Parts: sequence; C-alpha cells; structure tokens
Amino acid sequence: PFNSFVNARDAVRNVIPSMEGDIVINLKGGTYRTDDQNYLVLGNADGGANGYNVIWKNAPGETPVISGSMPVKGFVEGDDGIWDADASEFDSIYALTVNGKAARIAGTEEPIHASKLYGKEGNVLTGYCYTEGIGFSKNDLPEITNASDAFVHVASSWVDVMYTVNSVVEDGENYKYVVDTDRLKASTNKLVESDSTVIDENDYFYVENAKELLDNPGEFYFGDGKLYYMPRTGEDMTSAKVEA
Repeated sequence: PFNSFVNARDAVRNVIPSMEGDIVINLKGGTYRTDDQNYLVLGNADGGANGYNVIWKNAPGETPVISGSMPVKGFVEGDDGIWDADASEFDSIYALTVNGKAARIAGTEEPIHASKLYGKEGNVLTGYCYTEGIGFSKNDLPEITNASDAFVHVASSWVDVMYTVNSVVEDGENYKYVVDTDRLKASTNKLVESDSTVIDENDYFYVENAKELLDNPGEFYFGDGKLYYMPRTGEDMTSAKVEA
C-alpha cells in the first residue's frame, strides 16, 4: 500500500509511459482527507498512455470516502443555546455539516435590495458599472460588530460572489459597509485578485457570517478562531460529527 493519494499517483506516473495494460488503483474503505500535505491533483498525463487507462476505484467490498473537510471537535455549551469549539486551524469556514446534514451560515434570511450603492471614494453608483469598491447604506444592511469576519454575498444574473467587509465607515447619520474588490472571494471560495468588478444597482445582497445573525437552529458562525453553532432538535453536540 502507498498510504496516500500522492504516493500512489507519483508511483503510477513513473510507469505510465510504458503502460501495456490498464492500471487500477484500489482504495480501501475509510475517509481520505485532502489536506495540504495529501492534496490529490490529477492532470491529463495521469489518465494513461498507449491506449490504456489509469483507473481509481474502491477495493472490492470497501467504501472509501474522499473528503475535503476537516473535523471540528470539543464543543462547549455557551449562552442562548449556542455551542462553540476551537477552530483556530481554519482560516475561514463557508460550509459545515453536522451528522451529515448541511448547516447554514448565519446571515440575512431574505435578499436585500440596496437603496444606494457607493463607490470606493463615496460616489453613488448607478446602473451597471465597474467599481474598485462597494459601500452599502446603514438603512439597507444590519449592524454588525465584527465587520472583518463578515462578507456580502452578491447574487446577480451573471455571477455569484462574496465580498469580504474590510471596514465600516461612519458618514454623518449613516454608516456604510465597505468592501474592496481586490479582496473578492469568488463562489469557488478562492481569493481573486482584481482591480475592479462589475456591479449592478439591481443586484441582490446577503450579509453572511455575522454573529448577530446566528439566531436559528442549524446555523453557524466562524470568528476569532472559533466555530459557533446553534444545534437543531435532537443534535447532541458532545457526540455530533461536525465537518468543516
């Protein structure tokens, strides 16, 4: 046995040029986690050669599970029915399952239609335009304490993206959430470097990952190196299987 995806892939790569038949890689049962040290990346060259294929499959009678998640353990009950656990090994958490059931990130329940959008310099944005930053009016979005933990999820006709909130600016009677497009998080959850992005004043917005919005069972929030979760009926957080 090779003990890891990467070891098996690399061993097979060495013999692909001289293949004289299909190569089968059998995975035994268990959970295989694709962490940074064991991240499986396959390219065209890994598919085979000389008319033969490289086949990854479960070993007979085995059920392997390939998982990109990591377990979170050690939940402790806090106030208002919310449990928390150390999650300092994570940079961010966008998806969570509890006992195999998906949880929802804490956020606004209904889409928000902004009455005004502001550019990076405080100018009002209208129509369909490019901008290097986006500001939102106090009247449109809920007030949150830890702005740097939150992001604004934008749902438009062409793209579904998340903007990190990098500041909350006081402006007379209003404050604005301000996001910079060079900190854009695409729907793939990977950072995208960009000088500007397209925004439409008719887009709909959600505020997500705000502790103040963690108010329904099955919701979670990540901040300050901790994962907070409000259990659903019947979920015992002392024994629940939590994956992030």
